[in-house]
Amino acid sequence: YSAGNLRMDATTSSWFNAVSTISVSSGKWYAEFLTKSSTAMFVNIMESNKLPTYYPAYHTFAYAYYYNGQKWTNGSGSSYGDSYTNGDIIGVALDMDNGNVYFYKNGTVQNSGTAAFTGLSGDFVIGVSTSGTSGEWTANFGSDGSFNNRRGFGTNSDDNGIGQFVYAPPSGYLALCSANLSDPTIGPQASTQAGQHFNSKLWTGTGADADAK
Repeated sequence: YSAGNLRMDATTSSWFNAVSTISVSSGKWYAEFLTKSSTAMFVNIMESNKLPTYYPAYHTFAYAYYYNGQKWTNGSGSSYGDSYTNGDIIGVALDMDNGNVYFYKNGTVQNSGTAAFTGLSGDFVIGVSTSGTSGEWTANFGSDGSFNNRRGFGTNSDDNGIGQFVYAPPSGYLALCSANLSDPTIGPQASTQAGQHFNSKLWTGTGADADAK
């Protein structure tokens, strides 16, 4: 991993997996991934509490868009969209309000806009998989529209004005980043402050009693 853990390079013929550090169970979310390989690649969503062995789409808890254009889950692929290769940007639009996921290739939604998978429920992360010494993915969750200087800079933001994407996120979808997360109940921007519930209490020792009171 490099570039702030946004880039993943495979080093052997084994499968390498990487996922977002933020998981979501509601809302609509968008991310982009730049590939620098031509074989053995998945863009995935998967349940956050599951750890994959081999590649995630081998399991029932993961759903993926394979480089040959197929959609995969539970170790089986079926017809879905266009194949992709070195230099292509794959977008993921994850709609956890309605339980759907859509994949994009270079800004074009695949399968004529029909969801790749439906009925999703739970807490999900977005990620990628690859194998082979030439496999490489670079992620953009809104922080770097150049994919670590691997291509021209993207300037498209989400509906909240957040993010630097190469392609415009679909309407209603937000960058999967901390800036779009809800404010905590207690925090700098909240009406409730930590000082209202937590404070220091001083005790002065007397030399006669070793136990703090």
